[in-house]
Amino acid sequence: MNLYCVTYTNTLKQGKNLNDFRKWLKSFWEIQQTWGASSVYYWSEKQGDDDLVFCQYMVSDVRRWNRRAIRHGNSFLVRELEGIVDTNRITIHRIFAFGKTNQNN
Repeated sequence: MNLYCVTYTNTLKQGKNLNDFRKWLKSFWEIQQTWGASSVYYWSEKQGDDDLVFCQYMVSDVRRWNRRAIRHGNSFLVRELEGIVDTNRITIHRIFAFGKTNQNN
C-alpha cells in the first residue's frame, strides 16, 4: 500500500496566525481522518508580505482524499477555513507516494 504526501500552501488573512490555523485543524482533524489522512504536519513561513502556512497530510488514497475534500457536504469545513486563510490562494504544493507500488510482471 502506498501513502501519499499532499502539501497545501495557505496564505493567512491579515490578523490571523498559525495558532488560528492550528485550532481549525484540531476542530476538523477527525473528519479528515475519515477521508484517509493518517498524519498531518504544518509549519509557517514568511514570504514577502505574506504569512504562509504549509500543511502536509499523509493519506492512504489520494483519489478518496480529493473526492471527500470537495464533497458539497463538507463545505462547512471550507467556510471555517475561509475565516483564516485566503482560499483563493490555496495551492497544492506537492503530491508524492511512499511505499510499494503494484506492478504486473
